[in-house]
Amino acid sequence: MKKIAKKSTFSLFFILLLLFFSSLLLFSCGKTIPIEKVELTNTFTQMYVNESRYIGYNIYPANANNYFITISSSDKSVISIDREGYATARKNGTATITLSESVTGTTLSFDVEVGDGDVYGISYNITSFKAYYYEGENIDISNLIVYRNFISGKQETLPKENYTVDYPPVAEMNAKIKITYTFNETEFVIEIDLLILEDKIESISVSSPPNKTSYNYGEVFDKQGLKVVTNMKSGRALEVEDFTFDDNPIDVGQTEIKIYYKDYETSVNITAKAEVEVSTINELQDAIMRGVKSINLNGLHSLANPIILDNVHDLIIVGNTNCQITGNKIIPIRFVGNCENVRIINIKFNTQNGESNCCIDTENFEGGNVTFENCDFSSSIQDVTNKAVENLTFTNCKFA
Repeated sequence: MKKIAKKSTFSLFFILLLLFFSSLLLFSCGKTIPIEKVELTNTFTQMYVNESRYIGYNIYPANANNYFITISSSDKSVISIDREGYATARKNGTATITLSESVTGTTLSFDVEVGDGDVYGISYNITSFKAYYYEGENIDISNLIVYRNFISGKQETLPKENYTVDYPPVAEMNAKIKITYTFNETEFVIEIDLLILEDKIESISVSSPPNKTSYNYGEVFDKQGLKVVTNMKSGRALEVEDFTFDDNPIDVGQTEIKIYYKDYETSVNITAKAEVEVSTINELQDAIMRGVKSINLNGLHSLANPIILDNVHDLIIVGNTNCQITGNKIIPIRFVGNCENVRIINIKFNTQNGESNCCIDTENFEGGNVTFENCDFSSSIQDVTNKAVENLTFTNCKFA
């Protein structure tokens, strides 16, 4: 019973103490405590655009409850003040921040200059230079745009003379562009990793023609003076030395020589003609006897005696436009013995032989290789010769 009584006494004492302090608090709240003094706690002279700072102040006594404070800006377009006492810089300029307390009549003020703040870095316009280069291609920075960036968020284009750029003259793997800018003794550096692609050949072409472009039949192409280049994806044209070309003997009427490099080819234009031009059958026969290998025959010819090709080798006879040979009661052309690599081109053969309609006399033809190309015959394919022989070829020829 004694313990219970002791516990009840303690509870009663605690309740009375709580009531005392509550009464004291109510008494204090109801009392007016005048302000004696107000002080600014953190003045500042500079801000950068978009920065916000709290304008702090202390009142004395600390428990004063009878005061009214306002904070204002002389130019709200430069610095604005919100209800919580935060100053926000809006644009470059100068404004005066003033704290006023109406009870004591206190007025406190300080001037603040708003700017862009310090430069914190540099950057570049990614579209101001090529996104990639081919290996070996010349690097071009003529359109590069570099910015300096302020704490305020302002971005300003730097004149080219205010920064330096280091870069390799031609693109190579792992190449970089290094930009350096110094501001207030602080050096800012950025490095741009270039995307370098392997350059590849798209085609080849002739950049300079050969010294000689006119040839006679049977000559071989002379590459002296010829320059060949590879046309790269990068747009570069690289000269090559180890190209090859068609070195077969040049044919009459040939207009080009094929040029080869790796898996690519191009061509160079040439003109090819016969060694001699003749206008009569006597001139033709004389050229054959002299061993001329390539002959141009002009005109229309009516023969009393056949053209005789006796054991001739490596001969080409080309008729000009509308060239025609007519045998007057004879076969117009006769082959004797072995005639190897003989070509007759662009000639029309007629015969007025009353006994035979043959255009080619092969009675004494012993063999070889004779070709008629683009020729017309007044006889049929069966009757074109007076004796069937091998190694006589007709290419793109017409028959009666």
